Amino acid sequence: MAEQKKNGGPGWIENKTFDEIRVGDSTSLSKTLTRDDISLFAAVSGDLNPTHLDPKFAEEKGFNGEAAHSMWAGALVSSLLGNELPGPGTVYRSQDLNFRRPVMVGDTLTITLEVREKMPGESTVLLECKGTNQDGNEVFEGTARVVAPIEKIKVKRPDAPDVQVTRHDGYRELMEHAGSLDPVSTAVAHPCDESSLKGPVQAAEAGLIEPILVGPESKIRSVAEEFDIDLNGYGSRTHRTAMPQRPRRSKSCVRARPRH
Repeated sequence: MAEQKKNGGPGWIENKTFDEIRVGDSTSLSKTLTRDDISLFAAVSGDLNPTHLDPKFAEEKGFNGEAAHSMWAGALVSSLLGNELPGPGTVYRSQDLNFRRPVMVGDTLTITLEVREKMPGESTVLLECKGTNQDGNEVFEGTARVVAPIEKIKVKRPDAPDVQVTRHDGYRELMEHAGSLDPVSTAVAHPCDESSLKGPVQAAEAGLIEPILVGPESKIRSVAEEFDIDLNGYGSRTHRTAMPQRPRRSKSCVRARPRH
């Protein structure tokens, strides 16, 4: 959670109009970077650079673990501009940031904005932007140019939505481990729809199982043909298994084995 001074008091957001703003006015916020922050920014931006998402890759490139996307810090600048100075009604015109060092998971970034210049023609304000880490080292510096609101605005602070990050690291590690083992003979009961048949076939293609498809052979093959699921690529054999308790019915088994 970012910590920042809140204009308008708890539960409210209040702007500073162009006329109220003075050169030298400032505001700041602090935010400790988490792994979830990196994942969420990657998901929203589409930036999947492994420097940010793969600790091993990052270490190979000289980083001590996962580093934040540089524009994660830029987004925090935007947060201050939109919430505090000038606040609601601000229109972003441009931003120029120079990055000095990365922000790593666990680092606390403090961002400060200070009004450097006012340009009355279009109610434009130039702000100096600085970011420092918990050790006081400069992370970035630059400027932001905005059009400040001319009307006073005070609104209730909206609640940010709850977001849950779901990772697939454990699944990926499991699949890598399973892929190094011999495939396991696995009975699959009544795979007579697309999902039930495609799943074991894909697991067989991945070398995880040797599926034994238990059910009406004609129906299984019909589903395979309808959804273009290749059973022939495995080599198959069929046999019937008697069921004394229900003598009028029988089951067919199709054993799929990869061809070598």
